[in-house]
Amino acid sequence: MNRATAAAAARAHRATQLAAIGLAICALFAATQFPKPFSASYGADLMLFALLLAGRAPWRELAAHPFARLLLLFAVYGIAQAALATQRAPDIGFALQLSAVAAPVKLGAFACVIGWWLAEHPRWTWPALALLLAGMAVWTLSETPWNDLDALADGSLRLRLGYAENLVGMLAAIAVLGLALQTQRRRRSASAIARVGVTTTLALGLALFATVLLFAQSRGAWLALALALPLASIGLQRASAESARDGDRRLHAAVGLLALLPVVWFLSRPLISARLHGGWTLAQALLHDDRAVLETSSVGLRLDLYALGIKAWLQAPLFGWGLRSVAPLIAASGLHWGGYVPPHLHNAYLQIAVGLGAIGLVLLAAMSGVLLRDLWRARRLPQLDPRLCWTLLGSLAIVLIVNAFDFLLWSNGYMRTPLMILLGAALGVSLRLRRLGVSGAAATTTGG
Repeated sequence: MNRATAAAAARAHRATQLAAIGLAICALFAATQFPKPFSASYGADLMLFALLLAGRAPWRELAAHPFARLLLLFAVYGIAQAALATQRAPDIGFALQLSAVAAPVKLGAFACVIGWWLAEHPRWTWPALALLLAGMAVWTLSETPWNDLDALADGSLRLRLGYAENLVGMLAAIAVLGLALQTQRRRRSASAIARVGVTTTLALGLALFATVLLFAQSRGAWLALALALPLASIGLQRASAESARDGDRRLHAAVGLLALLPVVWFLSRPLISARLHGGWTLAQALLHDDRAVLETSSVGLRLDLYALGIKAWLQAPLFGWGLRSVAPLIAASGLHWGGYVPPHLHNAYLQIAVGLGAIGLVLLAAMSGVLLRDLWRARRLPQLDPRLCWTLLGSLAIVLIVNAFDFLLWSNGYMRTPLMILLGAALGVSLRLRRLGVSGAAATTTGG
């Protein structure tokens, strides 16, 4: 080995080490708001620096991927759209409009960084997701209002953990889905003690995040999990070429029962049951257009926001008003619920349509569609881990469903990082699928 080759190998090794450290930091602190030395952004920056040390190969591969190309096209469109929005709302200014559109660009760019490293080192993916859940668990335990457990239990206080309850519910639903799919995993080579330890950890995690999901009282998250978990579980079972042994079935049943105990108990609490009943009441009010019932709940406000958003979008359907213009538009409309003035339209897709127009919405939908399509193609390929594919498909489905009731994509940094990791993991699968050279038809039929 000559000196140049040895130097290149040493540089690649250092880059890999930095990327591994950065990924660990990013995943562990993704869903937390600890002080800056523990910020997930430092980990993301470290991974980007490691990618710069890795040479030209990562950039060439990413440049050839449809997701990255669409992201570049979206960035160019975002600059032009910010300039146009400045003409429509000169009081806001170009810099503020551009900073608003830079948030989704940053999300996509760091997803590309994470995705390439996970494609290069696929064994990092599950540890990264485990660290994400571990960080969420630590943050949950540190931020739970232990002195107000009675208020939490009777439903008069929602569990926020420093976030909006819909975000808490979305993250908890993703955690429940991921842990539930892990209970279906066979561990032949593990010792009996190791299997008991893993089972106990999964059961405790399921109990914790199921409890968080209930205390957050996010109907959107409940609906998302109710739809995504059965479909992902059935898909994973069909993708598996082997059936579990009877002992494994009993183990999974025990884990499921243990995880469902807190669910059953909390659903028996009066005000949580009342919240479920309230959801049915609101559905009936929507069906019969009972404005008296709707106006006493947040649903009436959301309907007014929806009507406002549709009206604003129809006035600028292609290019929108600018993302930074949406909050002033809502404030000027006079819509409020008590003392609460909504900062957004409580619907991510309507928010994007009003802010970025139909063109921006289509570009973002195409970026998501590329990753979902490749996950779907890869779900039966044993080289790409069907369990990972179904976990990511289910998690992204939860994100998409919950965001139909709120705007949780990138409006704050702590919202971006967990999604950045999920998108990065999906992009890693997509890159590996393309490295295998598997066509869509072959990927669909492989594995029976």
